[in-house]
Amino acid sequence: MSKRLLIVTLIFTFILFFNNEVKAVCDPGYTAKSVAFTYSNPTCQGTIYYCYKLDPMGVMRITIDRIEMTIPCALNITYNSQFWSAVDLCLLDDLFKALIYPPCPLQSTLAVITRVSCWKFVNDPSHQMIKLVKCETDGKCECIYKICTDLSLVVPKNIITPQGCTPIGVSDCPVGQPEMPPYLKTPFEEWETECRNLGCN
Repeated sequence: MSKRLLIVTLIFTFILFFNNEVKAVCDPGYTAKSVAFTYSNPTCQGTIYYCYKLDPMGVMRITIDRIEMTIPCALNITYNSQFWSAVDLCLLDDLFKALIYPPCPLQSTLAVITRVSCWKFVNDPSHQMIKLVKCETDGKCECIYKICTDLSLVVPKNIITPQGCTPIGVSDCPVGQPEMPPYLKTPFEEWETECRNLGCN
């Protein structure tokens, strides 16, 4: 009996560990979710882990927990406003694609996507991926979108309109994308970069 109990305990511990690894870490009141992500410049596959909730005012609040991109293509991406816009649109499409919203152009629903300003890149060659991991910082980037449904089309379509991004708080890390791989490192070994402010625009 004791051997069977030990096996069950080990399996249960593994399941808990695995679930904690694959889910986003969210603040209370948020729901964890993940979505497959394809970036086109260059073409690269990945996964976005995020959290969301609908606040009492009907605004969809979304926070980005981490992003995993495959290597070697992830090493050739410029992590700029184009990249973050693609991330945001992927999240909005994942949450809103199956729903009908207020009719354009007179009404709309708001979505607010928040991410930290500072990120580090962690290379995981055993899983052939680079992880964008949040750094501890007071600085954040908040992007607002309006979503409405165009009912004039034969097949109604949700229209997403960016309203701009605003830096919030102070980021205490250097601005700009780090060198990848770092000096004297290769894509085939474990490494991580320093924290860098990847911008908010």
